[in-house]
Amino acid sequence: MNSRTPQNTQASRLSKALLEVRWLALFFLSIYLLLILSTYSPADDSFTHYAGTTTVYNFGGRVGAVLSNFLFFLSGWCAYALPALCVWLLWRTRKKEELVELPGFTEPEPRWVPWVRPVGFLTLWIGLMGLENLSILSGSSLPAGSGGTLGSMLAAGLTQLFGLTGAVLFLLFFAAGGLSGFLGLSWVAMAEHTGYWAERTWLATFSAIDTYRDRRAGKQVAQERVVNVEKTEANWMNTSPFV
Repeated sequence: MNSRTPQNTQASRLSKALLEVRWLALFFLSIYLLLILSTYSPADDSFTHYAGTTTVYNFGGRVGAVLSNFLFFLSGWCAYALPALCVWLLWRTRKKEELVELPGFTEPEPRWVPWVRPVGFLTLWIGLMGLENLSILSGSSLPAGSGGTLGSMLAAGLTQLFGLTGAVLFLLFFAAGGLSGFLGLSWVAMAEHTGYWAERTWLATFSAIDTYRDRRAGKQVAQERVVNVEKTEANWMNTSPFV
C-alpha cells in the first residue's frame, strides 16, 4: 500500500520550500550580523552616541551602526554569538531539509522539548557575558565593556553575593549547563571519552618509550657482543701455536 498520496507529496514539497526560504534568510542574516559587528565604529551615530556626523563607517549603514552598538551595549563581545547562532541554525535547517518527513507519520514530542535549546542558548549567553565581564578581556572600544550591560549587572550582583570565586563558579555552571542544553552535550560522556583517550595516550607513550629503551639496550648488547668476539679472536690469534 502506497502512503504517498498527492496531498502528502505536495505538503512535503511545501515544507522543503519553506525550509529553503528559512535557510536563505538565516544565511543572509548571519552575513549581515557579522558584517555590522566587525565594522563597528564608536564614531558612528548610534544607540549610545550621537554627534550629528554624516559619515558612517559601518558597512551596514546607519541601521547597522545602531544595531551593532545596541548589541555590543547589551552583551559586549558575546554579540558575536548571534552570527554563530545563525550559522548553527543554518546547519540545523539544512539537516531538516534533508530529512523532511510526511505529516502524520511522526510521534508528538512533549511540549517542553522545543524550549530546551533556546533556554540553553540564553543560559550559555548569559554565563559567557558574566565571565567576559570578570575576565581580563579589553572592552574599551565597546559602549559598555567586554561583557556588556547584562554581563556587568550579573557579574556585579553575583560577586556581591558570593564573592569573586563563587561568581566565577556560578557563571561557569551557567555556561556549561547552557552549552549542554543547547547542543545536547553530555559532560559525563565527554569526561569518560576524555579519560579513555588520555589513558590510551598515556599507555601508548610509555609503550613507545619502553620500545625505544629496549631497542637501545639491544643495540648496546649487540655492540658489546661484537667487541667481545673481536677480543676473543684477537686473544686466540695471539695464543695460537700455529700463528
